[in-house]
Amino acid sequence: MAKKDKSRWRARFANTFGALGYVVVVFQWVLALALFVPMLNQVDLLWPQEPPVVDAPVVSAPSEPSILTFIGVAVIVAIMLALTVYIMLKLPSAVVRTSRKVVHKSSDTVSSALLHVMKKPDTKKARERLAPRVVAFLKLAAVCLPVLLVFLSRYIQGQTADDSLILFMASSLSNIAVLMFMVQYFGAKILKVNSADIW
Repeated sequence: MAKKDKSRWRARFANTFGALGYVVVVFQWVLALALFVPMLNQVDLLWPQEPPVVDAPVVSAPSEPSILTFIGVAVIVAIMLALTVYIMLKLPSAVVRTSRKVVHKSSDTVSSALLHVMKKPDTKKARERLAPRVVAFLKLAAVCLPVLLVFLSRYIQGQTADDSLILFMASSLSNIAVLMFMVQYFGAKILKVNSADIW
């Protein structure tokens, strides 16, 4: 029992760095996808452009805000701050939980497909032997694809961000993610964690 707890602790320690890598990958994807919002705006997919309606200007005297308005605004601000703090605290655990499920399911699916393409029998042992390589490839793809999207975003018309700054940010995030994944694998190797326990 103690040996099983010790190996579980070792796997959790190594996978902590993998979880940090996945959090950085989420930030990479957010950055990459945010660069394509101007393109969606140009083709009127998100916000259709309507011709502005011109009304005669109405001039009104500024009035003192009432105490009810002040209390309402204060309550809304407090709720938004509490919600922001809650989301910031829950985001890493949600990313870890989701990435673990996605990695295991996708590695099983890809391993089965690869075994079928290689014309080898699709057994549990063969999938377990192939799964660690598939997981490593999926991590590499998750890190490299956002950098490619950021590079391609420079060809979008209406891009207001500086290309070199955005590319620097994307490459820095990818380097941090790769570093976290390398530390995960290196830690798992030193701590002798089973490769099937790495996600």
